[in-house]
Amino acid sequence: MIRGSQTKRMMSRSSAFFSPQQRCKANPFNKFRYISNRSPVVSDVTTVEQQCSPEKQWSPEFTKIIQIMCKVRENEPTNCREHFYKKAILHRLYEQNIAALDERPLYSDNSSQIPILVGSVDLEVANKFVFELKVGVPSVSARVAHRSQLLRYLHAYKKQHIQIEEAAIIYFLPNCIKVVICSLSE
Repeated sequence: MIRGSQTKRMMSRSSAFFSPQQRCKANPFNKFRYISNRSPVVSDVTTVEQQCSPEKQWSPEFTKIIQIMCKVRENEPTNCREHFYKKAILHRLYEQNIAALDERPLYSDNSSQIPILVGSVDLEVANKFVFELKVGVPSVSARVAHRSQLLRYLHAYKKQHIQIEEAAIIYFLPNCIKVVICSLSE
């Protein structure tokens, strides 16, 4: 005889056998589409480049990473969690033999002997590029919070004497990605 708690455990185990794509498609929130007229939407690397920094050309390495992110966005289901996109990007970077770390902890060095945890960067690629991944169209206040979060990370890198070439917030929108470049000079 199967008891109620055993049935719940069996059901929870069976959901683990679904692939991430099947779990994402089964998400009831997939039916919603978020569209905003305020934020410009971009679909490919050239448009992203012209939109974010027309006066400065991106390095070929950075452009390649953005192209990988665009391919992940095109090939994977929409409205999945940030973790799903991060793992897909890490897999593609690994296939291209590009070194990457996810959830790298950053510490601030203060005057005392105890380092303070500032946060964890979503993706650090080739010890030169930092990416903070977000899913969905952000509100104005969320954009400000995301930018301040990335700037806080850049300050922590600077205190550790680690030179970061480019830092960006990547928004995975329903039909494309949006790249927002951040730097300490802002």
